[in-house]
Amino acid sequence: MKLSKLSAIRSTKADSIATACLSVETSGEGLFEITAEVRRFLSQAGARAGAVLIYLRHTSASLVIQENADPDVRTDLITALRRLAPADAGWVHD
Repeated sequence: MKLSKLSAIRSTKADSIATACLSVETSGEGLFEITAEVRRFLSQAGARAGAVLIYLRHTSASLVIQENADPDVRTDLITALRRLAPADAGWVHD
């Protein structure tokens, strides 16, 4: 059994909480870059430190965080996902 360790807990009072809704219209499956929109939100909110919480309201949407240093990573990820969960696998949810 692998043991896990929790670091010391730090807390601080929030000076403010900023919220916004980002809608991303797509034409189907794929990876969609939202970094610029998140940066714009942080800039407009005047954020210097904190955390960004992203809530996805679609049942089959996922959030992937990667560095984007190599565009081939996106291709590899899509290829792996198509192998893992092919569109024609007889899913109940469409």
